[in-house]
Amino acid sequence: MAFLFDGIFLKFVQSLLAEKPDKRIVSFSFKNKTYFVKRRMSNGRNTFAKKDPSTAFWCEAYKIMTVNARLPLAPKIVLLDEDFFVMEGAGKTLQGVAKEAEYADVRRDAFEKAGQGLAQLHAAGLHSCFREEWPDNDLIDAAVAGYYSVEGSKQTLTALKEFIADHHALFACCHALVPFGWIDIVSVDKAKTYVIGL
Repeated sequence: MAFLFDGIFLKFVQSLLAEKPDKRIVSFSFKNKTYFVKRRMSNGRNTFAKKDPSTAFWCEAYKIMTVNARLPLAPKIVLLDEDFFVMEGAGKTLQGVAKEAEYADVRRDAFEKAGQGLAQLHAAGLHSCFREEWPDNDLIDAAVAGYYSVEGSKQTLTALKEFIADHHALFACCHALVPFGWIDIVSVDKAKTYVIGL
């Protein structure tokens, strides 16, 4: 992967980050284009069973570049620094669609399309929405409906249910740890319950 070095762009980003020292993710516009900066710092969530911020940062940058080297599915990294990377804006996130009032009319359709895309990726090789603590499963149901509409998705779901059954002890441990409130553990437990109910 090649990066074009632009000293003016780098100085702009460094100045922006100096103004927002506590923000891990910052969006900005430069020459009429939207970008996102992701810093090498903790996201503030409990670090149980998580990588330290430096490892997580480099793993994420590597995964994005590796995916894009094979198929351009992730936002493009246009600047990589030892403390941050900058990605081109790739549109509204599903979290934004779920939370912002202006997207109320297209939420279900957006999540259904996302489910179809996820199924296509899985058919070729389930990130949990349960971390978001939404009031109900309506959007997740829409994503699953879209997922089911793609050929090969039912086999993937069957394999997932078999994985859960084969690793009962692991999922039982997660369930036992739910009272501690660790979001990754809670979301795994919720996802397992949801999948088993399908």
